[in-house]
Order: sequence, then structure tokens, then C-alpha cells
Amino acid sequence: LDLARRNRYDAMITDLVMEEINGVELLRRVKKLLPDISLFAMTAYPGGEWISQAKQAGALKIFEKPFDISEIIESINVEMASK
Repeated sequence: LDLARRNRYDAMITDLVMEEINGVELLRRVKKLLPDISLFAMTAYPGGEWISQAKQAGALKIFEKPFDISEIIESINVEMASK
């Protein structure tokens, strides 16, 4: 979150379950600071509230662990090409 306050980013990917801040809250705060940012999330806990909350917070896609890194790269490249 501190990095988002100090810098401009085109995209961000975050885990949904973290110790200091949950990923959904991070998505919300970053989107408020950087409204044009493209947000992505990852989780080892597919389904349930996390997914719908992440999408409501602005996540364009949620990747389920374990994931193929090429899927993430492709999704980010497609999103950046459309901007």
C-alpha cells in the first residue's frame, strides 16, 4: 500500500490471504488511490466470499493456486494491450 501511495502502477497482483492486511482490503485501498490500475488476485482458497469480494473490489481476474505463471502473464498482457 505504501508503494501505491508513492508510485504510479499500471497493474497489481496480490494474494487474497495475507497476515497484515487481507487482499480484498488492499485491492479496495489501491483502487481508491489509483483508479486506473488493473487489479488481479491469487488465492489458494477458491470459491466463497473471497472471490466475490475481490471482484467487487476491482479484481479483473482471480488466479487459483497452484497456477501457471504464463496464464498470469497472458492476462496482464491482454489487459495492458486493451488500455
